[in-house]
Amino acid sequence: MNTGIKKIICLAIFLWPVMLPFLIQAQDLLPLQEVITVVVKENLDVELEQYDAEIANNNVYRGNAGQLPTVELQGSYDYNYNIRQNIDAGEFAVPGGEFALGGDNLVSTTLQSAVTVNYVLFNGFQGRYQYQKLQTQNEQAQKQLEAVMQDVVVEALELYLEVARHQAQLGINEESIVISQERLQRNKIAKEFGGVNQLEVLQAQVDLNEDSIDYDNTLLAYQQSKQQLAELLDRPPAYDFFVEENIRVRDEPFDYPTLQQQALAENATLQVSKYEARVAYQEVKIEDAQRFPTLNASAGMNYNRQQTEQSFPETQETFGPSVGLSLNYTLYDGKQRKVSRKNARLTYDRYETQLKETTRQVETELSNTYREYENYRGQLRKTQANLANYERNFQKAKEEYELGTTTGTELRNAQVNLVNAKNRIVTLTFDLKLAETNLLKLSGQLMSEN
Repeated sequence: MNTGIKKIICLAIFLWPVMLPFLIQAQDLLPLQEVITVVVKENLDVELEQYDAEIANNNVYRGNAGQLPTVELQGSYDYNYNIRQNIDAGEFAVPGGEFALGGDNLVSTTLQSAVTVNYVLFNGFQGRYQYQKLQTQNEQAQKQLEAVMQDVVVEALELYLEVARHQAQLGINEESIVISQERLQRNKIAKEFGGVNQLEVLQAQVDLNEDSIDYDNTLLAYQQSKQQLAELLDRPPAYDFFVEENIRVRDEPFDYPTLQQQALAENATLQVSKYEARVAYQEVKIEDAQRFPTLNASAGMNYNRQQTEQSFPETQETFGPSVGLSLNYTLYDGKQRKVSRKNARLTYDRYETQLKETTRQVETELSNTYREYENYRGQLRKTQANLANYERNFQKAKEEYELGTTTGTELRNAQVNLVNAKNRIVTLTFDLKLAETNLLKLSGQLMSEN
């Protein structure tokens, strides 16, 4: 059990016994790395993208691009029953119109079988371009999966930091309540001996109530954010936990030119857009290749057996190899190929324009996020430097208040300033961590950091 939880238990025993069952119930530590691992493994969007990525990977083989031969096995059997069959016998014909061959109720059968190997020798290199397209689509699917995983990680981290922020602020609110409670008790005792008037006691009570309200509001936000995080992890609503408050941020600041270079080279969204443009270009090459003729080669073994009653000869049978070449070229197809090539080039131009826009958006988002990061970093450094002054001011005001040389109002002001400074440090720390995470995402380095 961490320090914050121990403080809650002690405070509940002293102030709010009714909250004791909630505060002392068993809780589990939920590490940030566990959250990231779970969401990447179990998130539905990630799972769907994994299916698409696997399909795209399975499609990358040369047979799917038409670069491998095909083997066909064919067979047929025909049975014919002829009620009457007349065959022109030629020199075997007899006078009077009678036929030497033929008759009634005759049966004929035909059996055919063949194994044929077909291979495209040349089709304008369509197979090569199609295979390159399949490879690009596979790389695009993998990068799209990475982009979805990064979005899920950022979403999980944002929820986790929200829980951690409220959890840390609860500890700060508890400390403030303890201070206000001590002040109220001191004023009550002092009033009995005539040291302070009723107004001082009432003001101390008002301040304690305000601190209690702040605690209740923070507790509500804490519970709601925990429930959202539990829902993301597919945990039951009753699942209770606490999170890590000491979230590590980078010691060294980011170098913006390096981030910019990494973003242009590794940003997942930008890479997906590049792959889309590349696929469109390969479609143009495939359409252009259709202007060339297609040369096919074939080789096979054929078997044919035909048997007819009362024919000459009655049985015919053939067996042997066969080879062949065929050349196909469409002279006119109603301008279909011309329109397809034109549309393919328009599609490529569209994706090239989209790529330029995506690049601009990534650069703008990177610049804005970096400014936020620098702003949070500077504010946090200044606020941390001022925290020691706020603590000294509070301790001095507390000592003077205990000696009776200052008022409760001055002590309260020093207390509020100290609490606000601590809350700002908590908020800035987690805002800085989120900005840091977004910079890693934009520069394509997020998954390598987790």
